[in-house]
Amino acid sequence: MGKINIKNLNHLLSRQIRKSKLNEKGCGDDNWHHLLSLINQSYHENDQSRYLMERSMRMSSNEIRQLHEQQTQSIEERIRDISDAIPDMLIDMNSDGIVQSVLSSSGFEDILIDDYLISAQQPLEFLLEEKLAETIRKNLNEIQASEEIICEYSHREKNEKFYEIRLIQSHKNSYKVYCLIRDITELAKSRKELEQLVKHDTLTQLPNRFFFYKTLKETLISTLKNGLIGGILFFDLDRFKSVNDSLSHQIGDQLIIAVANRINQSIAANEFLARMSGDEFIIIVTNVRHEYEILDIAERVLSSFNEPFALEEHHIETKASIGVSFFPRHSINPDELTQFADTAMYSAKESGGNQIKIFSKKQASVVQTNFKLEQDLRKALKKEEIFLVYQPQFNIQTSQISGLEALIRWKPRKGELISPGQFLPIAELTGFIDELGLWIIQTVCKQICHWKKNKLNFKKVSINLSRSQLINFNLSNYILSTMRQYYINSKEVVFEITEDSNIKNNTTAIENLRLLNDAGIGISIDDFGSGYSSFSDLKRFPFSELKIDKSVIDGIGKQSNDDAIVRAIIAMGRELNMRTIAEGVETEQQLEFLKNNNCVECQGFYLSKPLTQTQVENLLQSSY
Repeated sequence: MGKINIKNLNHLLSRQIRKSKLNEKGCGDDNWHHLLSLINQSYHENDQSRYLMERSMRMSSNEIRQLHEQQTQSIEERIRDISDAIPDMLIDMNSDGIVQSVLSSSGFEDILIDDYLISAQQPLEFLLEEKLAETIRKNLNEIQASEEIICEYSHREKNEKFYEIRLIQSHKNSYKVYCLIRDITELAKSRKELEQLVKHDTLTQLPNRFFFYKTLKETLISTLKNGLIGGILFFDLDRFKSVNDSLSHQIGDQLIIAVANRINQSIAANEFLARMSGDEFIIIVTNVRHEYEILDIAERVLSSFNEPFALEEHHIETKASIGVSFFPRHSINPDELTQFADTAMYSAKESGGNQIKIFSKKQASVVQTNFKLEQDLRKALKKEEIFLVYQPQFNIQTSQISGLEALIRWKPRKGELISPGQFLPIAELTGFIDELGLWIIQTVCKQICHWKKNKLNFKKVSINLSRSQLINFNLSNYILSTMRQYYINSKEVVFEITEDSNIKNNTTAIENLRLLNDAGIGISIDDFGSGYSSFSDLKRFPFSELKIDKSVIDGIGKQSNDDAIVRAIIAMGRELNMRTIAEGVETEQQLEFLKNNNCVECQGFYLSKPLTQTQVENLLQSSY
């Protein structure tokens, strides 16, 4: 074997030989050269393997990086597609309001800070406009008490927009909170239009009769609590029919609008003007010390008709007749006060019109009558003169009984039936309504137990609750214990509260409703349409049933507004997954209208008057 030139060996081997102070002369042995050759070959093969390995790793690394970039891009594209598809902005944050990430579609520019930059550990104020961030933070403080909080926010800087804010606490991590923000501007506009329709007259935009009664009930209580007095001014236009007949209904409508505008311009803070119907208007005067102050207002209203009304080419001279009733002198019952003022108005018309008449009932007789009524009512419960009747509720489509409503009646042993409208307001004012209400609950539960033993399919029984009962912290405990005592199932009773109960700020009432709802008991909002419930309240409270007020049903086929209101309530109940029952159905026309508009249930004298226990049992036995 020839000599090996060290310079031709693998560079690493060559370096090692030189380091060992060997050279070609010192490596003359063939075996030694053979060994070096083998070692050199191994070094060379190792270099080749390393080169191939490094090249493979570079290629694999590039492929992995490209695959990762493709997957990342795909995920980002899917996230963008999802965020564009959903109508919400989703903010992932902690309970201190520190934002982790944001997922948002377009359309939220109004509430985002200009040139905002999302990065980890940024406070809400770096993302959202100040007032919205403040609203969210305020509710974040309460998220510990509830797994979910819903509120609304109005943004008014440019075009007014409304947003629903939903804060949801993570089930796995109580420190993590998800905030969903949704644009509900169109829903809010529709809601506002419906509220306007329910509360106001479409011709004059004045409060309508439903809003009037709601306000009267509230102002009666507040005025009397303040130790002051008030009054009702009921007036209509003299010979208005001749305007319609001679000049057209269009001119008549213009006159109504002109009268409303003229009177409304002079209304003071303690006065409330409403249009009842046709050419009839009504004013509530509250919080005055003397009746002559109310009469001064009546004189002012009468004098406002001294100037003619210029309508197109017509100058119409018209006068008014005004009837006055005072509270508490004449009554503290809203229906009676309105009726008394109406009666006085007709007396003014019969006397020639263009004048003011005061209702003639004296204060002493009213006070004496009410006091005697209260004493007799307390005795009547002990004498068992108070009893319950039950008005059947029917499924409109099948004509089958779907339930019963318990109604209180009072018939003295010597005398005629006394209307609940007479004695219930007295019971509420004196506080006797609480004792009366507990008696009703126990009596109904006892009756249900009896019907169940006799295998009568009554479906369910509705029981009315007053505001006074709802604000009693023992109410829910009493109801649940009484139901257990008589083995009453939660689906066998429904509790009704009136729309004007005004409980939304009373924590005791809200807690009572929550406890009843948690027990599976249905809660119904009664007389819906006669007031102006906040639509957020319908979501806030656990209502399972809407009862359309009789005053709205009465207008079916007579006033287009009432038709529209009924349709709207039925549709709203359906959308909110709430049972809808029409009250006070008295004609076939009303029933057909409700049936054609898919109202499921109804009750009223056209179908059945309230029945005694025996009559109910006979009806149930014949129906099943």
